[in-house]
Amino acid sequence: MKKLFFILVLVLQTLAFGYEITDMVERKIALDTNITRAFGASPPMSAMLYMLAPQKMVGKNYEFLEVEKKYMQEQMINLPVLGGFFGGGGSGVNSEALISARPQVIFLWDSMRKMSEKFEDDFMKFKIPSVYLRQEKLEDVYESINLMGEILGVKSRAEKLVNFGKTNIALVQKVAQKQNEIPKIYFAHGLDGLETQCEGDRFFDVASVAGAKNIHECENKINRPRITLEKLYEYDPDAIFVREVSLFEELKKGDSAWKNLKAYKNKKIFLEPSSPYSFLTRPPTPMRFLGVVWMCKMLYGESCDIDLNAKTKEFYKEFLHFDLSDDEIKNLYKFF
Repeated sequence: MKKLFFILVLVLQTLAFGYEITDMVERKIALDTNITRAFGASPPMSAMLYMLAPQKMVGKNYEFLEVEKKYMQEQMINLPVLGGFFGGGGSGVNSEALISARPQVIFLWDSMRKMSEKFEDDFMKFKIPSVYLRQEKLEDVYESINLMGEILGVKSRAEKLVNFGKTNIALVQKVAQKQNEIPKIYFAHGLDGLETQCEGDRFFDVASVAGAKNIHECENKINRPRITLEKLYEYDPDAIFVREVSLFEELKKGDSAWKNLKAYKNKKIFLEPSSPYSFLTRPPTPMRFLGVVWMCKMLYGESCDIDLNAKTKEFYKEFLHFDLSDDEIKNLYKFF
């Protein structure tokens, strides 16, 4: 019976495709002109698909955490888990379940290309085309949104989201250009905050867009290098952006080994918002369009003359299909 089902799927998928596009790794891909079923095979792809056309999603990559569910539509939360390709090196695509979900296109993240090539071949056996997109740098996000929007038949919506990103990034850059000094910042990752990111890391251009300098230089651009507490004191950054809630709450107690840092004394330690996705870092998504505004307000205070609450409400409504209340915004942003 199962074999008969897969033969039927194969027959249905062999219907003629309507047109051809070039994806972001320069492959020519034939696609259906009316796509109603799509899958993002990694968190960055799923996030963008959700923002553009949630009604066309056939599955999700993993079961969401409560902090992620908080501002998501029920239809997104209730989608079946089909797996995906993740930056940590894990690969958990359920090929049989994915093929059974009958997507007309699968969006793949170009950073996971080596991992996904085998599965890409499996998809094509059932005439399911795959499209590679980039998400690392903010400029890549514009192109990815527009291409996915074209493929899904929501081109005008894609243009609207891109315009939001470009407009707000331009506002932040204008503020940054007026500052007398470039703030030195540190990304505190891991439970002890001593894992970080390298200056120039392709995922972290939010900092440069906001006019800041990531203080940790690396000879080799490795993911999440460790430093010592002594090195952190040597850096003595102007501001610290913390990824883990537990570390942030521990630092707030007042008896931390970090208490003599400049950022600690000046209350310039910030918890990176991450509902439903990270504002600044991984996974790289269009949430960074709002993240640059948030970072601007955290770094420059009143001299960043952008209404963060208004921008937050606009972003959540336009990108995440969610109407935020003032109380929800207070819960979203935590202060030291």
